Formats: sequence, structure tokens, C-alpha cells
Amino acid sequence: MDKGTTFASKVREAREIYTLRQKERVFKTTFAAAMGIPIDTLTDWEAGRAVPPPWRQTLLIIKATRPDLSEQIAEVAKEWGIEK
Repeated sequence: MDKGTTFASKVREAREIYTLRQKERVFKTTFAAAMGIPIDTLTDWEAGRAVPPPWRQTLLIIKATRPDLSEQIAEVAKEWGIEK
């Protein structure tokens, strides 16, 4: 854990990731595939054993708050040949 990361903030982030996935009604395997991460990584994030890097947190925020923008990003990724 980084010196700046407290246990409380780590738990909060884990709950937010779990809550986002539940809100979207997405299975863990589907969510992990959509984010391009191994399911074990997602499990660690949701359990609070690991914290996503800041850039990944940004993508999660976009997905949660701006589904329209998330769809546009997915379209561009597909055009660039980087979709998973």
C-alpha cells in the first residue's frame, strides 16, 4: 500500500468498484473482460487487497458517470484496433 493510501480509502475504493459492477448488473467475468483485466485482479480490487492505478480509476469513473462517453471511447478503440 502506498504511504498516501489509507486502509479506509482502500476499502472505500473497493466498495465503489463492487457497487459499480452491481449497478451495471454485470458478472465479474464480463466486467473484467470489458476492463481488459484478469478476473483475479478485479477480485483483489473488490476485496481491497489491491487498488487500481489512477488511470484505471479514471476509466471506471467515466464508465460509471458518463456511459455516453464510455461508448464513444469504445468505438474509437475499435476503430484503432485496440478493443478486447
